Amino acid sequence: MPEIPPSTNNSEDRLAGMSRRRKILLGTLTIFLATFLSLLVVENLIEFYIDHQRERARSQLDYGDVSHSGGAAGDGFSLLEGFSAPVRDGYGGTVQWTNNSQGFRHEKEFESHPPEGTIRILSLGDSFTAGYRVDQFDTFSRRLEEWSTTELFPAEVLISLAPAPSLGLQYLVEEGFGWNPHIVLLGLTLGNDIAHSYIALHPQAITFDDLRSHDIPDDALLAGQREWPPEWLQRRNLYHFIIEKQLLGEGDAIATSNNDAIKPKLFDGVHGLGIFLRNPPVEIDIAYQRLFEILRETEAVCRSRGIPFAVLVFPQRFQVQPEDWRATVIEYHLRGDRFDLMRPNRLIRDFCDRNSIECIDPTTYMLEYHERTGKNLYLPNGDMHWNREGHRVWLDGAKPYLEELIRQAHLSRRRD
Repeated sequence: MPEIPPSTNNSEDRLAGMSRRRKILLGTLTIFLATFLSLLVVENLIEFYIDHQRERARSQLDYGDVSHSGGAAGDGFSLLEGFSAPVRDGYGGTVQWTNNSQGFRHEKEFESHPPEGTIRILSLGDSFTAGYRVDQFDTFSRRLEEWSTTELFPAEVLISLAPAPSLGLQYLVEEGFGWNPHIVLLGLTLGNDIAHSYIALHPQAITFDDLRSHDIPDDALLAGQREWPPEWLQRRNLYHFIIEKQLLGEGDAIATSNNDAIKPKLFDGVHGLGIFLRNPPVEIDIAYQRLFEILRETEAVCRSRGIPFAVLVFPQRFQVQPEDWRATVIEYHLRGDRFDLMRPNRLIRDFCDRNSIECIDPTTYMLEYHERTGKNLYLPNGDMHWNREGHRVWLDGAKPYLEELIRQAHLSRRRD
């Protein structure tokens, strides 16, 4: 019988299998590379768009353009006299900002004495009072003027930018009383105004730069999370923009004045997380005492002239919007139980009660409003400032207390 050659089916099958695997591998690599390149293109397009938006924003006037960079200059203190132009609104558009020739944010010129029958209110404070990125007529001060004039008595509110409580006191003594106000309001931003007070009354001359070495204590941070590479902070990748912000709707929880946001500072000039610690370092206690000294002196100089004085509390966004606090805890790797978000408010109110100082604090009102309606009361991208709705809601919460002040001032004028 002729010899039958060995079957070649096994070798052919092996070759066919190897060919199929190569095709599958090649196809997988092709899909991977195509997906990677597509994602790279999309990410670059997103970054290009963001860079374009930033460049566009840089070409617009902003808050820094409405005031004197060197501090006080005019009768209205820090605002640039005679400024009138659109400025950035934080949403990609603009709002109107007008300062009169005296340096108050108002389109009307003021005489040294108010008109007969008009209650004059001097509204002192930082960027919240000035109306950071909010339209001319949407600030709480202008809304206060309109509300009093419509519902109570004719009023005019002089909006004066005072970058810190100590500077507000200085201005009040040197210039402010010369405008003959019937009421003095001093806005107090929880965070930077307490840090400003620590700096202002420090035995040696210091600046915010000198406070950068004061970190949040380690026991308030989750272990092993404080040494993330700085590059993580600088690179905003595809996941951040598409997944977090667009699909999940998660914006930045909070902004920071320090480059290294993963290591939160005790006296960060934007949010001041240190003042919310349950058991803070001694520097925080000193900062509160220095703030109270400034408030006590401000009330005394007003009382000596028979002028009602009130402290206005401006809360942090994470006090008002719980989702912002949850995001902040995640962003900064905080131990949430080490913080008491209402501690600053209690300390300030207790101090004011002991010293017979009017303290107007609508924080709880704003929190309840947000929880009831779900409306955002702050500007986007972690900005600490209110949007126009925030100004309106803050004033609504403050109205009962402001009404009493206005009625007292009106009654006092009638007696005079």
